[in-house]
Amino acid sequence: MNPNAKKTKILIIDDELVIRNLLLDVMTSEGYAAIAVQDGLEGIAKARQMEFDVIFSDINMPKMNGLDPKNSGLVMGESIFS
Repeated sequence: MNPNAKKTKILIIDDELVIRNLLLDVMTSEGYAAIAVQDGLEGIAKARQMEFDVIFSDINMPKMNGLDPKNSGLVMGESIFS
């Protein structure tokens, strides 16, 4: 377990249940405070409820692709999109 993990909040956005659960299991087993949702719309809703340090997002999803949360203005600071 990572000693700094409890301070890090992670949001996982992926429409594939297996991938979503795998990432969630790995992050929580390492002690991170991780939450997983199934699409970008849910991701934006969750990001409005609480602040996350890291967001992992699939790019190709129905309803809203993985770049849309970045374009919504909810994702700020450094990112791979910058």
